[in-house]
Amino acid sequence: MNTNRQQRVLNVEENKVLKLHKVLRKDLSETEASNLSQTLQSFQAYIKARGLTARGPLITYTKTEVVDGNATLKTAIMSQVEAKPNTSVAYPYSYTEELRVPNCLYVRYNDNQDYLQIAYNKIGVYAFENYLNLTCSTYSIHLANGQTYMCDIFAEVIKDGE
Repeated sequence: MNTNRQQRVLNVEENKVLKLHKVLRKDLSETEASNLSQTLQSFQAYIKARGLTARGPLITYTKTEVVDGNATLKTAIMSQVEAKPNTSVAYPYSYTEELRVPNCLYVRYNDNQDYLQIAYNKIGVYAFENYLNLTCSTYSIHLANGQTYMCDIFAEVIKDGE
């Protein structure tokens, strides 16, 4: 073990609430999700074309759905904006004045982006060890932190009785 390195720790916290205001969202097709760089550029262009200003970091939403034994991944990108859009927003875009997701597991990841999956795995292991069931919905808030990558992850927990 290299004693010159700082220990990496991912602390999972329970009962966190994700609260976002003035959220513009775009649901992604499989093609858009696989070509995320170009999709992000078109999303930013859409925001600008509507006369809006993005506020805060990019947020990605993922949900795993199982239908007839086949798993599919639903993906969306979101951004908080300074003001409500003046024109109507049509699919695949949507606008929500307030997005509130209660009862989440939360972890902050702050390291190399290549290992981000470890944070998602940690949430899954934590849920398993603590007899918690997840909805398979996660919200990832991508933050800038100089040379390293930082991401806040919120994973929605199924409430007892649901």
